[in-house]
Amino acid sequence: MYNKFTVLVMLAILLSLGLLSIWHIPPAAERPMLAEYTDFGAVETGATNQVTAILFDYRGFDTLGEATVIFAAATILFFFAPRRQVSMLGVKFSILVRSGVALILPFVMVFGFYVILFGHISPGGGFTGGVVLAATTIIFSITYSLGTERRLIMSTDWKKFFENFGLLLFLAVGLIGMGFGGYFLANAPTGVPLGRPGEFVSGGWIPVLNLASGLKVGAGLALIFVNMLTED
Repeated sequence: MYNKFTVLVMLAILLSLGLLSIWHIPPAAERPMLAEYTDFGAVETGATNQVTAILFDYRGFDTLGEATVIFAAATILFFFAPRRQVSMLGVKFSILVRSGVALILPFVMVFGFYVILFGHISPGGGFTGGVVLAATTIIFSITYSLGTERRLIMSTDWKKFFENFGLLLFLAVGLIGMGFGGYFLANAPTGVPLGRPGEFVSGGWIPVLNLASGLKVGAGLALIFVNMLTED
């Protein structure tokens, strides 16, 4: 119980620091925002996927709020869900279903990490890839938690670790922005190399934020499902 409240207190402190940094964000340019994104987005952020650039650079603080919603939902369910072994009543799936899931899920998981790691140069990103990773856990849990097997693709303790690590990594990058760039989640102003737009090593801190949000969303959604799967 002590560890849970410690995490909540740390989160409250870091979020407060982030809110204080809002007053230091430089004013927006006079030109329309659409022209800002389309004409200068790749140069200013180093990311060719401008949706990701907006989510993790121009509007990065909004993205932190979205990630916090998932963290809050998973935390609330963790506090109030019954403390019992995860189980589900039902008929055991056939060998064809279980073998098919075992064959396909590794490819789905690799695709999820691909979507996360290449989210700054191609469609996708942390949230999308995180949902794909969560889907692998959910499908595996449903398939192998029926009947007498009751197995999970990853223990709930590891899910909690990755969820907390993803959020803390996101906040850490934000604090680096405050320390070296002048405002929370600053990217180019911190002096980090942006690389050449279109290459894998580009985008400054955006790939790191993609990874953080992917771990956060994937583990958070999986935790929510596992807690809902628990039966009295």
